[in-house]
Amino acid sequence: MSTDKAAFELTETAFNILIQDIESHGNKPGELQRAALYELLDTLSGYAFGTESGRQAFGLATGAGKTSAVVAFITALHRLGMDGVAMSVAASKVEALCGLKAKLLANGVPEELIGLKHSHGVAASQPSTGNDDRRYQLITHARVRGGTDQDLFIQHQGKKRAVMVFDETLFRSDTFAVSAYSLEFALAGFQVLAKHSGNKYTKLLAYLTQCREMIETGIEEVKAGILDTGEGITINLPVLTQIELDGYAAQLSTSAGGNYEALEDLLHISQNPLRIILTKQQNGVIWFKVSVPEDLKDIVILDASHPIRDLVSLDKTIQTAGSFHNMDVKRFGNVTIHQMLSPGGRTTITKSFKEIRKENRTVSKEIIEAVKANHAAKGILLFTYKKRDTDIEKLLLSDLAEAGIDLNELTADGRKRVNVLSWGNESSLNGLEHCDVVIMAGVLHRNYLDLASTIFGQSEDPGAKVDNTLINQMLNSELAHLIYQGASRGSCRIIDDGQAKPMQLYVIHKGLNIRPIINKVMKGVKWDVWKPLYDPSGSSGVTDLLCLQIDEYLNSLPPETRSISTRQIKVGMSLGEGTVPQTFTNAIRRLDSLSGLWRLEGRSMVSVGNSFPIQT
Repeated sequence: MSTDKAAFELTETAFNILIQDIESHGNKPGELQRAALYELLDTLSGYAFGTESGRQAFGLATGAGKTSAVVAFITALHRLGMDGVAMSVAASKVEALCGLKAKLLANGVPEELIGLKHSHGVAASQPSTGNDDRRYQLITHARVRGGTDQDLFIQHQGKKRAVMVFDETLFRSDTFAVSAYSLEFALAGFQVLAKHSGNKYTKLLAYLTQCREMIETGIEEVKAGILDTGEGITINLPVLTQIELDGYAAQLSTSAGGNYEALEDLLHISQNPLRIILTKQQNGVIWFKVSVPEDLKDIVILDASHPIRDLVSLDKTIQTAGSFHNMDVKRFGNVTIHQMLSPGGRTTITKSFKEIRKENRTVSKEIIEAVKANHAAKGILLFTYKKRDTDIEKLLLSDLAEAGIDLNELTADGRKRVNVLSWGNESSLNGLEHCDVVIMAGVLHRNYLDLASTIFGQSEDPGAKVDNTLINQMLNSELAHLIYQGASRGSCRIIDDGQAKPMQLYVIHKGLNIRPIINKVMKGVKWDVWKPLYDPSGSSGVTDLLCLQIDEYLNSLPPETRSISTRQIKVGMSLGEGTVPQTFTNAIRRLDSLSGLWRLEGRSMVSVGNSFPIQT
């Protein structure tokens, strides 16, 4: 059998298995979805027979069947007896890999062909196969980046595997950032500990103090313009022997009485050239190391956020694959995003939940009203921040219960009606597709210094120029990615003949600059105002609604439009006598402060391109 014929047979067999699986769950894939999945399978067949190579990313929509396609492809390899094709699959969570293995076993793929390495023991639903070299190797992202299991997932029986399928975003480097503020704060606490510990920490304290002084000096030199944006930004901290480094690390890890995470992070990267970076939020030092093995050259990345996640585009080893990433494979006309134009960063949300009296917890009260307004919802999914000093989830659930919301209520098919996830689980968990209401109490903001380190790591260029404009752009992209992935835990994940299932999404976020980004991956989605009832910082619903409508109108103008008068906006939007002049003026001013894409200059709105100011 010729290679072309064998590859065609593999693609056809895998596609038939996939469509049968999708339809058996009551889903009806549309023509574009079918075509996109066929192209993905055909690409995998190309890797199997050596006609495809490199790192390629498929940005198909959430719920389109990318992971099911992997199961179908491996099943087809087995059924066709193509024993010479070995591959690996990487995912972020062990249990996701366990689920993948269970599906393969159900499809008749023998257990002895499926490798699954993990350290979760009996907590995992499938046992670990350790270092046993098997044809189809399942492995976590952490092990791919860890540097110790390369032989397991790169090769099989001494020969290179045909391809690795990498589920979700692939970041090529591990990045580290230590802010000057956190370093100073942690060091102050450690000085108190050292003072009351005799001479135990004398040498370690002296070393850390010297490091801090060198970093502060470097920051001041950059501020003064003594160092330019080239090689002078890199600093080298004092050299330690491995014995000293290990001893200092042990001392910090066993110290009591304070949070020394910043000191531990600095010690961890101290023996490498560090880049000083100044941002509008924080100043500090960053470092990165490439963690994805260079030998792992053939990867198919399945990342629904690929079309909008700008950090990914900095990695020039990854190419956008497929003909359908910008097409309407999935439409979101049945989904409405209700956006409250109020601050939704961790600081603001935490401050609200820190209020001792529940009547002063305005964010909680807004969420309670949204839950009550959706009393007919099949399921409700709430997103909150992970616990730090304030347990937001616990307080929110307590407030909901006191407001008469039954937290133990089950749906007709036995699933929980009210569910909670914390940020960090927005792209790794399924099983909540019955939730047709998703409420986000704020959206997680990555800090500027952390983003700067990721930018350097993705571009793999320690000398790259990184300014606040670029960081802002990346932050807005990350915000949109989180909202899209979080929303996709709910019912809109499911596709029926090209349409996402109906869903209501509530988001607390002040900026409008996320809208055009989200619209790229949630095509046809509707936007509405979530009018605050208790938050005094919120604007009137009428002003916010008009602000959103003006923003939508401006973003629909031809790309070459650089300026448009407010009078032309009124005419173009057919805003007649029914619009109060002061309301229009207030809406224009509010848009000026929230958009990031348009700025008010005199009596005109001027396009500012990609300057993307951040709202926190």
